[in-house]
Amino acid sequence: MQLPAQRFVRWDNDLRRRPAIDVVRSMLYVLERDTVKAFSTSTNMLIRSRRLTGASFSTTTALRHFALSADGTRLYVYAIVDFSSSIIVLNALTFDSLSAAPVSFPVSGIVCGDAGRLYVSSAPPSVPPGSQGIVRVVSTATLAQTAELTVPLTAPMAMVISNDQHTLFLASNGVCRLSVGGGTPAIQVQKVTPQVVSVGLSPDGLRLFLGWNRDTGFSSSAAQVTIRSAATLDSTGFVQCGPAATTVWDVLPSGGDLFAVVTVWEGSPAVRVAKFSYLTAMTASWDFGSSAVPVPLQVSGDGRTLYAAGGALYIPIP
Repeated sequence: MQLPAQRFVRWDNDLRRRPAIDVVRSMLYVLERDTVKAFSTSTNMLIRSRRLTGASFSTTTALRHFALSADGTRLYVYAIVDFSSSIIVLNALTFDSLSAAPVSFPVSGIVCGDAGRLYVSSAPPSVPPGSQGIVRVVSTATLAQTAELTVPLTAPMAMVISNDQHTLFLASNGVCRLSVGGGTPAIQVQKVTPQVVSVGLSPDGLRLFLGWNRDTGFSSSAAQVTIRSAATLDSTGFVQCGPAATTVWDVLPSGGDLFAVVTVWEGSPAVRVAKFSYLTAMTASWDFGSSAVPVPLQVSGDGRTLYAAGGALYIPIP
């Protein structure tokens, strides 16, 4: 299918992190290599931008992960600046710096919890990928670590938090449901699975969607998205992403639809964004071509526009 009336927004084509969206203020936040940007989802125009640099212009800055607070007023950015790692807090409405603190552990994801907590997925310091994963609790007031839990999964781990911010889901070579409402994470349910590449949670909090690489244990030759109960982590179904699909890089549930970013092989590798209805066949797809990189997704608050970061475009959803 041809891309329907897509329009381009100027942001970095090497972007790898899912944009954050503030439905109340109609804002979309994008993290680039060394710059944070805010776009209006009403006009799709750039509203503000700030480049985060070190002490000198020759310093290499790498912005790796970020999270938006539930009230939309703070951005928490994991950055490597001046060759050291830190978490930087920005005012989301002005991009002014509020605070920063060094961290001594590698970070593979950040989500905001309730009661002034950040949940950070990481591995032990100086340990290569594939080691046992750790969830760390960081105070948003002091940026100090207040608790940690070693989980029976290999790092890096995909991560998503429930809408009430009381349940955290982690996935890699298995999937875990963690209770985090009391502050200290505690494992409630865990299941062993083939390697998970991406994870998403339905808006009603009832279904968990896991994206796979086709070479991780399934008899099917194509990559797929499996659907699990968020309460028990038991499998309830799956969605095939097409016979040419090799990897599901991102999954994003929205309303009754599921969007997936997949790599397809049809003589050469290409990137495709596919739209599904839960437990049914594909209802639409958009090809990005062989030169595209896998892109994270975001959907507008009214569910009518799909933002495909890295492809630097937004697509009216049919």
